[in-house]
This record gives sequence, C-alpha cells and structure tokens, in this order.
Amino acid sequence: MLNIDIRQIRKKLFGDLKSGTGHNRCSREDIDLPVEAGLELAQKIKIQAGEKVVLINLSKNANHYIWDFGDGCISTRPHPIHTYDTAGTYKIVLIAINEEGADAATLKLNIHAPEPKIPTKEAEWKKQKIDSF
Repeated sequence: MLNIDIRQIRKKLFGDLKSGTGHNRCSREDIDLPVEAGLELAQKIKIQAGEKVVLINLSKNANHYIWDFGDGCISTRPHPIHTYDTAGTYKIVLIAINEEGADAATLKLNIHAPEPKIPTKEAEWKKQKIDSF
C-alpha cells in the first residue's frame, strides 16, 4: 500500500495557502469545493493477466491524482491504463487532491490467469502437414 503524507503533498503542490504562496496563489477563503474521489473500470468484468486495464477517473473538484494499483506500481495520470502481469486480487486506490484536501476511493479487482489457447483446425492441419515430411 502506498504510504504518503497528504499534508506534505498539498504543501508541495499548492504552497502555503495562508500566506498566498505556491502555484495557485489564492487565499484560504477562495477555496470552497471539497474534493471527491471516484473510479470505475472501463471494460469487461473478467480481465486476464497481460490485458490492459482502463480506469475511468470520476473524481470531482480534484486537480492532482495518485493511483496505487496494488502491485507496487503507481501513476499520477488522470486516466491511467495499467497491465497486471500475474493473476490475483488487487486493491486499486485513487487519491484525488485539490487545495482544500484529499479524498480516496478504492476498487477491488480480480485478475484471472490467461486461458489456454485452443488450437484451431487450420493450425492442427498445418502441424500434421509439417510432421508428415
């Protein structure tokens, strides 16, 4: 699990809101929109190892994001695409951040082992033809 200090991240991104320093240069009174984190999957329910996982960021009033995919990888993109190498159950955490604060949303994701490929009749025919030489 990602171990972070939200206060330090906010200070680095936005500066000291009381003094008006930082990237946004606004006073504390100008900020009145609480952040709300939200996420969902963009594709089918059964995802196999090696397939791309497309995540949709449903966060409101946020302008910075930290994604923890539960496999040791993180991203700061608003709408990341991630690939899991091995089957298992993963907890995805999205932390949405704005000048007011931060909020987190989680999603449990089951990644399945790849299904074995079933040879087609054409592939079997080609193998028989090669073996017969």
